[in-house]
Amino acid sequence: MTKKTKKQHDSVASDFAISLTDTEQTNPAAADLLRLCAFLYPENIPEEILKEGIKALDGHLKQIADDPEAWGEAIQEAYKTQFLRYNPNRKIMTMNYSIQTFLKQGMSGAEQRIWAEKAVQVMNHVFPDVEFSNWPQCQRLLRCAKTCTDHIIQSQLILKEAPELLSEVACYLHERAQYAQARPLYEQALAIREQMLGKTHPEVAESLNDLASLYHIMGKYTQGKPLYERALDIVEVALNNEPSEPDKLHKRRATSLNNLGSLHKAQKLYEEAKPYYKKALEVLENVLKEENANLAATLNNLAGLYEAQGEYQIAKPMYERALEIWNEAVEDDHPNISATINNLGGLYKLMGEDEKVQPLLEQALAIREQALGDHPDVAISLNNLAEFYKSIEDYAQAKPMYERAIKILKQTFESKHPHINMCVNNYEHLLSLMKKPQKRRSKRRK
Repeated sequence: MTKKTKKQHDSVASDFAISLTDTEQTNPAAADLLRLCAFLYPENIPEEILKEGIKALDGHLKQIADDPEAWGEAIQEAYKTQFLRYNPNRKIMTMNYSIQTFLKQGMSGAEQRIWAEKAVQVMNHVFPDVEFSNWPQCQRLLRCAKTCTDHIIQSQLILKEAPELLSEVACYLHERAQYAQARPLYEQALAIREQMLGKTHPEVAESLNDLASLYHIMGKYTQGKPLYERALDIVEVALNNEPSEPDKLHKRRATSLNNLGSLHKAQKLYEEAKPYYKKALEVLENVLKEENANLAATLNNLAGLYEAQGEYQIAKPMYERALEIWNEAVEDDHPNISATINNLGGLYKLMGEDEKVQPLLEQALAIREQALGDHPDVAISLNNLAEFYKSIEDYAQAKPMYERAIKILKQTFESKHPHINMCVNNYEHLLSLMKKPQKRRSKRRK
């Protein structure tokens, strides 16, 4: 920085400091709103972050949180500084990055840490549970949420809300197949919970399950297994110590058992997988006695195991029961319901009930495309529908489906991922069939 540039910089910084001091004297809450915004994503601050999120704080901001008149006065005073601007059509606020920088430079290191923690508390308060119906709001808040998770990781913030926010944001990224972005957030959530709560706390088990499930979907089975096993051990020990919230722990135990079953099934270790699924089912049916999404998912997974072992007559009623529960538990367009619809279609194909196959596979694909976009689950549906078209020798329909499925999977996973191998093998088989003489293919159709 040249002397002239430094002089200009110092002059601007002085002007900012004077303006903030004036605002502080006129309306302390307005000054605090500006300080808070300095630690959020500059170009996109949804207004609900400030209006609702400050309810999690104390001090001046807590005082205006439930007072519409005081809130209005504070936010208007903040706008007068021109540090903060409002877009009424999108209901977002913006603060230029350079303004954020000057505001931060006016704080000591300790003050910066305090305001970074406040930003985390605010975001944790407004970031919703990662239910499918909340995905649009999760996406709207994502930039500011990721800014706050960056604060947690870079500044090593240790507070109760930190692992909660990290886990929720990571879960959303996980659901949207942004696995590389989710992983460091899960890892940091686990590290903070271990530091704050000890390595055997049930909340640690939740973080272990989260991280293991990420490794699982990425095909890193050897890395996921010990984390799943450790999570299960923690929960089972906690259940033996007469916990105050046993149902919560039973749900976690069922989740861990189901996940371990799925991990073994993914490796075609069917006999090892079966007892995990059966124990999970026992907890859900006999202990919790709830017909909900967790039960539907476990039934679907156990049915898939029986299908893989050729036990079609056992698998079919399980899939059908799972579908009934899904239909009661979630909306028709929920992506989770598509897994059972897809699997039931595949089972009918194996059972020779071809007339039932195509409608189910197409329904599953339509739900997934609408909900997920270019996602690995969409790729799996494309592969399955392509397999159906290949089986009826409609190669022209099958080929672009395989190609799109492979493209999605290669954009998402490493090259040796099991899903990529499966889809590429199926596609290469199609190409070999297409090279056979037309007469022979036509003869088979008759």
